[in-house]
Amino acid sequence: SSHIVGKISEWIDLDSEDEQLRLDSELTLKQEIAWATHLSLQACVIPPPKRSTCANYARVVNNILQGLTNMQLWLRIPLEKSESMDEDHDKVNNNNPTSETVDSWEWWNSFRLLCEHSSQLYVALDILSSLPSMNSLGRWFGEPVRAAILQTDAFLTNARGYPCLSKRHQTLLTGFFNHSVQVIISGRSNHNVSQVSEGVLSRDENHTEDTPTQHALSPYLDYMAYLYQRMDPLPEQERFEINYRDFLQSPLQ
Repeated sequence: SSHIVGKISEWIDLDSEDEQLRLDSELTLKQEIAWATHLSLQACVIPPPKRSTCANYARVVNNILQGLTNMQLWLRIPLEKSESMDEDHDKVNNNNPTSETVDSWEWWNSFRLLCEHSSQLYVALDILSSLPSMNSLGRWFGEPVRAAILQTDAFLTNARGYPCLSKRHQTLLTGFFNHSVQVIISGRSNHNVSQVSEGVLSRDENHTEDTPTQHALSPYLDYMAYLYQRMDPLPEQERFEINYRDFLQSPLQ
């Protein structure tokens, strides 16, 4: 159970205008987290806020966090593009002051403030096919990101028909690897890669019906393993300091 992460029901909406839905959502959230605590899970992924105003959702989560001791809550946040941070869109925003900008980091910042900066509240970042500006991406490396949920829609297709990622996605994930962020593949397979085993393809005489077939998402996992293995090793000093990244050091006298 120390290596299993629970997932809370996604339909939960604690800031809905429907009072009954709010009450049912609060009851369900508390029951599912109580069950996860009983199972001694290390963490639970809770669904993202359904709207920018999520005061009631944060209130309930903060109340739950007060009673947790050994389990973390990972708030799922989509890595959405913040138009106001892109210089290419500055003129557009100035000409249209009513245009709505989306910045999921602001959602996260507001939520954790309402949860009193709980040390057991973390981020599970949804990585989509499009990425924000470099300035916007850089802010997430200073946040307690525990997992990067990579959607299969974010993958491209190489010349051989296998999934691959754009250079920007590769750079982002390499940065997360260096910060020990877990990567989760989510979604349906969008690549028609053969899923049968080598025994079936070669008609191996020793092949039996019990020979396991490949998981539908295996090509994506193989690519992530390849991306991890081709990383440049950390310098010796950084390897020595890696366990102290999130600790304030005493100033030298």
